[in-house]
Amino acid sequence: MKTSREEWLKNTKNVTCYVQFHPLITRSIKALKFRQFDYLKCMNYKSQLARWFHKRIAERFTYAEIGRDYTIRASRVVQESCLVNASNTTDQRNAIVRALSELVDKGTLLRFDTHNQLGLKKQIQDVKYALWPSLAFCEEVKKANTRAKTQQQKVRESNKNILKTYPQI
Repeated sequence: MKTSREEWLKNTKNVTCYVQFHPLITRSIKALKFRQFDYLKCMNYKSQLARWFHKRIAERFTYAEIGRDYTIRASRVVQESCLVNASNTTDQRNAIVRALSELVDKGTLLRFDTHNQLGLKKQIQDVKYALWPSLAFCEEVKKANTRAKTQQQKVRESNKNILKTYPQI
């Protein structure tokens, strides 16, 4: 039975909602294969590229601690984010630097370093960025790691219980 938003707002306790996700998302949710990160902080960034960086390092930089960096190349950012809309490589690098500066300003990163990779005739072929996490970001990652471990233990335990109940599976 479908109801309108107005009807739902009048009687929120007796209404059930059904949501169907894409099968890959459903599988990830069931297997608890996702990373926790500060969504509100991520959405407070002005640039979409800064949001992409925050999600990227929250997902990939699971070993974050003070004194360890995460490195990424400008060519990979341009290719994977699809958010750097400049055809000129100088403009692309400037867009990346602006996004990383926003991460520093918001307290996600302590700093970032750039290392130019030179090719023939000392032309810049690519830029490698070293991202240094802040203490707050390191604590956020540790909480996410702890939560992921406990969730994976719960999945393993529930799978064991299923196998005990249904040994033919």
